[in-house]
Amino acid sequence: MRAAYMLLTSLLLALPLSAVTPAPQDEPKTKLVEAIELAKAFTQKHQIDLSRHYMDSVWIRPAEGDSERCWIVSWSPKPEDADKTEGRIAITVAFDGTAAKLDHGAKTKSIRQRVIVPPQRAD
Repeated sequence: MRAAYMLLTSLLLALPLSAVTPAPQDEPKTKLVEAIELAKAFTQKHQIDLSRHYMDSVWIRPAEGDSERCWIVSWSPKPEDADKTEGRIAITVAFDGTAAKLDHGAKTKSIRQRVIVPPQRAD
């Protein structure tokens, strides 16, 4: 009886996990390190100033609608410079190696939003 209970409990615990686990996907042709280098090169070529930003994340955006999967390399403003920038900078790097600046207008659904709260100063 105890074995049946343990088996049933294991199955019930495994069901939600399998429901949210994404299906295996092909490995990107452009590797992570290469995607970062391509994004940095894009910012240099297009004179995008990153001096007041720090790289905060790199992830693969899943395919949505007619858009393909791609890398997104993201920089957030440094807290002390947040008011001196136009905010977050995100560069997409397609798996063929082409890069583009992500338009925060139409595609913000794909971007995880962050709120930057400057540290409180002790007086």
